[in-house]
Amino acid sequence: MRGASGLCFLAAAFLTLCSCGGVGGPVRVVSLEGSWEEMGRQYGEQVSGELKDVLEYVNLQTKGVAASSGEVERIAGTLYELCTDSVRAFLDGVAATSGLTLRQLKTVNAVEYAEGGFACSALAVWGPYTGGPVVMGRNYDAHTYLGLRNDVIVTVFHPSSERNAVAIVGYAGEIYAVNAMNSKGVFLELNNGVLSGGAGNLFKARPAPSLLLEAAFGADDLAQVQTFLEEHPCDASYIIGAACPAGAKAFEWCYAGVRPGSTDTPDGMFCATNHFVNPEWPYPAPEDSPDWQTYLRRRAMLRQAARHRGTITAGRMRRIMSTPVRLGGPFHRCTRYQLVVEPETSVLWIRVPGRTGWHRLELSQYLDGR
Repeated sequence: MRGASGLCFLAAAFLTLCSCGGVGGPVRVVSLEGSWEEMGRQYGEQVSGELKDVLEYVNLQTKGVAASSGEVERIAGTLYELCTDSVRAFLDGVAATSGLTLRQLKTVNAVEYAEGGFACSALAVWGPYTGGPVVMGRNYDAHTYLGLRNDVIVTVFHPSSERNAVAIVGYAGEIYAVNAMNSKGVFLELNNGVLSGGAGNLFKARPAPSLLLEAAFGADDLAQVQTFLEEHPCDASYIIGAACPAGAKAFEWCYAGVRPGSTDTPDGMFCATNHFVNPEWPYPAPEDSPDWQTYLRRRAMLRQAARHRGTITAGRMRRIMSTPVRLGGPFHRCTRYQLVVEPETSVLWIRVPGRTGWHRLELSQYLDGR
């Protein structure tokens, strides 16, 4: 792990090992409905292979390192205790059908906490930049996880107990949201912000990805997203990108509260990497490094947005987010998967470098009832 991660601070160093698997086909969509336990049973039946891949990956990282293995198990147990009753019921259902024990599933669910070093990028534009509709790009970047590229899936939840259906994008077994789109067209994504706000509440409050999943189930618009973030202290520091058919916003969120992000950008856009830009925070500007490139990536996206102002479509956004850092874009060697979303139509484009090119998903056909 290089630098500090907003999700994980392990004392022991992990080996960077990859599970086997070559280039695969388009990313799978798994659609679930019913009670949380019923959805868990469906999930376990459909993605048992991917769940076992993720478990094997984590075990490889800690093989022969007792301290690391013990720390992962401790973290996995803590995260489970911080889960909602709904997620615990879901995992019970997965354990009944997947061939994995609940103990193993706790480890799988903690994969992003068992390794770290996250340096994601997000850019949203609308109005004067697109001629109308919101278009948002998001690169999920991590120093590890290369061996999990075949285990990125889209999971759609239709819980009988919730108002909205929600689709999440991430690694199999992650029952939380680092990326989510709901049936009202609200899209949420999470960037590490620990460079600015630190992680003073880690494992003492509900994890931010868990909270973000809850927000996606309940939010009909950006105002409700903001209210939710204001009412829920989180475990570390993050920049949350939020978009809906009417617009988009960035929120800088930590255990000390939440404030608007990208206060220095023109109307019709926001840009987020891994540091807070709101000058009201009492935190010094963080130093950059080759591992983060947070200032470099932010400047690159701002220049790209300005250059293509008025003509940015989903296709143009895909090209912007895929432009390498050395050529003036945000894409770099740690980019594990990429998303471009159009909230108005619930269209999601996804690319997993090394596995698949850009693949279009009509999420509206899964997020029924919108």
